[in-house]
Amino acid sequence: MTYRYPDALVIQFAKAPRPGRVKTRMRPELDDQSCAALHRRLVAYTFDKLSQTELCPLELWIDEPGYDDFFAELSPHRPVHRQRGADLGARMYHALAAALADHKRVVLVGSDCPFLNTDHIEEALTRLGAGDDVVLGPALDGGYVLIGARRVDKALFSAVPWGTGGVLAATRGQLRALAWRWSELTPLADIDTAADLKLLHSLENF
Repeated sequence: MTYRYPDALVIQFAKAPRPGRVKTRMRPELDDQSCAALHRRLVAYTFDKLSQTELCPLELWIDEPGYDDFFAELSPHRPVHRQRGADLGARMYHALAAALADHKRVVLVGSDCPFLNTDHIEEALTRLGAGDDVVLGPALDGGYVLIGARRVDKALFSAVPWGTGGVLAATRGQLRALAWRWSELTPLADIDTAADLKLLHSLENF
């Protein structure tokens, strides 16, 4: 395939769909098996959507071994990598650093925002190509659903309260401290709590 941005890469982070450890904030609205089933659908929906783009290559990065059949079926012709690091920040740093060794710009997304599409990816790539060091895709809950980078530093992911509404603010603070140039895309909702389930009704083919 000929890509429009051959110097770029998109990484999708995904947790193994293990009942009892994914989408736990959906309880008690959903039981553990239903939480895992929702997570599987979100991972597959995002990956299928991003796989259809001709923007640049796509890689899937998973957090632990297991459920190999699920990931192998999802990504039979694309690389599947293991995340490394003690927390989410360390894992994102490692993935971005590894990818930037071979690509000029990298966009990393999670699997919790089915509203993310290739237009958002292209906008991030365009901004990176125009000189931004980092592009953030804010989440409405105070986190972010996308981070694009053409450089990376461990400090960007240090002292960030992962899993809280303070992630985006802390990341902005780190970017200011680094004196890097950055911009932000339009905020999007992600699917984290039972209250978010109603948002899925607006999605086509979910």
